[in-house]
Amino acid sequence: YVVQHGSGTIRSYDASTGAAVGTPFITMPAPAASNQPNGLLLSGSTLYVASDGSGKVSTWSATTANTSLNLSLVTTTSPRGLVLSGSTLYVSD
Repeated sequence: YVVQHGSGTIRSYDASTGAAVGTPFITMPAPAASNQPNGLLLSGSTLYVASDGSGKVSTWSATTANTSLNLSLVTTTSPRGLVLSGSTLYVSD
C-alpha cells in the first residue's frame, strides 16, 4: 500500500512487479483536503490510516477496497506514525 497524500487516496501495488493494482484501493471520505493520509500500518486484515488533516486514525479492511471499519478510531492533533504492539496502538503526533 502506498499513500498518495495530495489526492487523499491509498493505492495497492503488486510486490513482484511494482505495477499498480486497479484503481485506488481506498479513497478517503470528503472533504479530501481534511483527509490526507500520511501514515499506514497493516495488521492482519486491518489497515490503519493516519490522516494529519483530519487529526484521525481510521481503520479499513485490507482485503476489500473502500471498506471502512472505523473512521474515528483515534482523534488527535496531527497523527503520522503508527506502531502496534499487541493490542496497544502507538501514534506519533
